[in-house]
Amino acid sequence: NLWNREKNNKPYSPYEFKEVLSKENPLFAGIAANDSKDLINFLIERFHQELNEVKENNNVNNKNNLTAQNQTNEQFMLNTFLQEFKEKFNSPISDLFYGMIETKSQCQRCAIIKYNFQVYSFLEFPLQQVNQYYYNTNRRPLYNNDGTNPDVDLYECFEYYQKIDLMNGDNQMYCNMCNKLCDSLYSTTIYSSPLNLIINLNRGRGAVYECKVNFPDQLILFNYVVFKEGYTAYQLYAVICHLGPSSMSGHF
Repeated sequence: NLWNREKNNKPYSPYEFKEVLSKENPLFAGIAANDSKDLINFLIERFHQELNEVKENNNVNNKNNLTAQNQTNEQFMLNTFLQEFKEKFNSPISDLFYGMIETKSQCQRCAIIKYNFQVYSFLEFPLQQVNQYYYNTNRRPLYNNDGTNPDVDLYECFEYYQKIDLMNGDNQMYCNMCNKLCDSLYSTTIYSSPLNLIINLNRGRGAVYECKVNFPDQLILFNYVVFKEGYTAYQLYAVICHLGPSSMSGHF
């Protein structure tokens, strides 16, 4: 129907699609407000499940066999993850929308670094925290002279995403070598990016955090992705905007 709409130039109401969607996930039944991010994420995961050629009973969780020593070997963890990915993710959706992130946590007591790899279908950038980060690092004011929030550059969001955080106090991380909770340095790195990259610009819950986000027509991620031989350049295809007084009301 969407493809035919281009020929007859008539609007299309996705009534039947909404009916099926409501049956598949009650979250989207009725007229309650929901995030477009939640809908996209559900559709991608469900399409992947329907099209996945790997039988569920053949899935193997290789992480169950990992030792503390294994987790400190970055290449071993990468190979283990790639094997598990191949055993679990074999669908057109995984080829189109799934990328990999790598997390590192370094214990401040024994200095051992623990590595982990995960799949992602979209990247999420909290805009208020991004501005706060650049304010804390003395690279921009918290507010403009007229009281508005400063602009955010999309490349700044990628820099913020991969910053190093000190996990201490109530946020201490468990160290397998020390066998206790310890202060740790934690960071997330984009290891590989998918053919189609989805980015969620999070403006918070409740009151919407108002700021402009500057982004290019062509996004070059060569400096932000570890696997340089994959997809590192993107052409802007579509933008979804939220209109409304708060994140709990309005329309996308």
